[in-house]
Amino acid sequence: MWIYLARTEAYRRDVPDAEVHLLDAGHFAPDEQPDRIAELTRQFLRVSLPG
Repeated sequence: MWIYLARTEAYRRDVPDAEVHLLDAGHFAPDEQPDRIAELTRQFLRVSLPG
């Protein structure tokens, strides 16, 4: 798990405006946490899309 956290921190440094979310899920996160991922996607689209 630590390698993923290190990569996440590196990504945040490289792309400071990125929105990063860590989920307690494995390789198939959309299958394990579909509601959470759907909500994060909706929030991102509301903020990112014009109109």
